[in-house]
Amino acid sequence: MKYELENRHVLSDLGNWFSIHNNAIKIGWRKCVIDFTEESLFSGFISFFLVAVFSFSSHLSVWGQSDDPSNALFDMERIARFQFEMSEGEWKKLQPPEGVDWDIEKAFARVGEDVMSGNKAFRNGDDARAGLAGYFGINHQYGSGVVTVNGESLKEVGIRYKGNGTFWAGHLGGKYSFKIDFSEYVKGQEFYGLKKINLNNEITDPSMLREPLSYYFFRSAGVPASRTGWARVSLTRGKGKPVSDLGLYVSVEQVDKRFLKRHFGSSKGLLLKPSCFGAFCYLGEKWEPYETAYGQKTEGTAAQRQRVIEFSRLIHRANDATFEQEIEKYLDMDAFYSFLSANVILSNLDSFLAGTQNYYAYLNPSTERIQFIPWDLDSSMGAFTMVGNRSGRRKLSIDEPQVGDGANRLIERVLGVPRFRKAYRDRLTELLHGPFSDQSMSAALKGFAGVITPYFQQVGGDALEEFERTLYGKPSGSGPDPLSFFINARRTSLQKQLDGKSNGERVKFNDPGALTGYFLSLVQVGIIAFLVALLNLGAWVWGVIAGFRRGAGWGILNLVFYPVAPLLFGFFVCPDKGRRSAWMCLISTLLTILVVIASSLFFPVLVELNS
Repeated sequence: MKYELENRHVLSDLGNWFSIHNNAIKIGWRKCVIDFTEESLFSGFISFFLVAVFSFSSHLSVWGQSDDPSNALFDMERIARFQFEMSEGEWKKLQPPEGVDWDIEKAFARVGEDVMSGNKAFRNGDDARAGLAGYFGINHQYGSGVVTVNGESLKEVGIRYKGNGTFWAGHLGGKYSFKIDFSEYVKGQEFYGLKKINLNNEITDPSMLREPLSYYFFRSAGVPASRTGWARVSLTRGKGKPVSDLGLYVSVEQVDKRFLKRHFGSSKGLLLKPSCFGAFCYLGEKWEPYETAYGQKTEGTAAQRQRVIEFSRLIHRANDATFEQEIEKYLDMDAFYSFLSANVILSNLDSFLAGTQNYYAYLNPSTERIQFIPWDLDSSMGAFTMVGNRSGRRKLSIDEPQVGDGANRLIERVLGVPRFRKAYRDRLTELLHGPFSDQSMSAALKGFAGVITPYFQQVGGDALEEFERTLYGKPSGSGPDPLSFFINARRTSLQKQLDGKSNGERVKFNDPGALTGYFLSLVQVGIIAFLVALLNLGAWVWGVIAGFRRGAGWGILNLVFYPVAPLLFGFFVCPDKGRRSAWMCLISTLLTILVVIASSLFFPVLVELNS
């Protein structure tokens, strides 16, 4: 007889599936079938015992980690307190240079020029920061300060701003993200067992839940992904100066050698953080251009660097038969199915799906195969408004999830092979009914929200209203879908695509639906409002004239108290002189009320139609 064991974490109410990667041993959300036939009863019990041991050890190492002091910073059940103390001089080092042109259209124009010129690296020159911030002339600089976390202090810590698009949004909104480097000024210095930590402003997500929920989902899917936590951050600039409350942040674990050792058992592989126009662009046979475009983070070996070049050449130069035959030698396919499926399920478009940035790639020294690590998930769950429209993002195609044509040849070629596509769809199905199920996601959403709700209740005002709306509200305007709405709509779309009832939707950059649809809707509503206003103007003038025909008193009343006075005058006081003007006044007033109600109720629908 056969017993089918579905290994789930003991915190099943949060739906957290775990995984242990150690060569052939893989335990997680996938079903582990153990055969207890009469012929193999003993081996079956041994297998069951090993599963139990590994499950328990995973529970300790992944969640409990009682021997890891960094857990205090990645505890999703409470908010940590961070305080920065910096002199004015050190604080100024963080600030953008004077004379920065913050016109984002000009920055994107320079990005477009690089794309058209054939430049592969997503950076404004070799010395510039990778990503959009570099096109503003920004290259984040550290300043030294004292960092206090939950009452424990450390001096001479490096503090700087971080981010690209979120940095620009942070400049507009007055809330920047931070990268903290405990060893920037004192070599080897650590704090809570860490050398670096990131504090993300989540300025584009009023719920502050998209990023931690997305990292949680990736981990639940068995993908190596950063831990997250909550942080209430304050700043003191100079001795004796008042403390400034910077607000609530999401703390995100740095992908570094400690991360690699914990997830892969070794940090001696080659870690990359690509930022280029296209996934794993082929840049020739010498490593120098790859070092910049691929964002080399660890030294690696000459053989590892050569293997990455071969991987790139295989993606972009090999014929279909060679690609299918060779790709499994370079890419951990099982891990890739999970990574790709998780990105697709979350409609995480400011990412590997766009082929430009916001992911790490690690050449695992034990397998000599590449595995992917997610990064910067604040625009996940359909929130990347630079791509497609709301409908397209929630209905993103599972068979063609890459943004545009040619930007991600790896996805195109892998899904172009029938056996690979089947394995990927099988994995996506497992994730859909496992970590992305209604039970799992609802529990996680409710649990995470419950921790930070008191903070927003304390802040109150618009922040609380936006927090609640982006959690459980209905779509409005041109912004992203509220979280609960998106999760349910995305789950429905995924199931329809897997059942063959829908093909989903393809998306691309600069889709007119993203912005043009919104502004076109504004223009349409504006034209209607203008015509109704003209009608009211005519009714008002007509009513005033009719009133003066009766006498100066009614003329002034109709002039000042429109529409009430003209209606009373025309229908009750002097019908023979004012009935027709009263009817026009009544029609104009009703049309005005109708337009206001219709605009508030159906404007989002109009945006979708125009998109």
